[in-house]
Amino acid sequence: MLSVLEPGGLLAFSTNSTKLTPADVERALAEGAAQVRAPLLVLERHGLPSDYPVSPGFPEGNYLKFFLTIQGL
Repeated sequence: MLSVLEPGGLLAFSTNSTKLTPADVERALAEGAAQVRAPLLVLERHGLPSDYPVSPGFPEGNYLKFFLTIQGL
């Protein structure tokens, strides 16, 4: 998908997967950018809002990950 993103283009990525950590998502975005030799900057990272508390004993409850990125010029 990064190969069709124009310089200055925005990519919004969101997942509800409990199996992916935010670090996993960042790593995948970085690997994708490296494959197409395009600089990619993360502008925003978001998870669950504060009114959705996650129990420390249930890390799987922290399922939402959202990243807004821009392809560098």
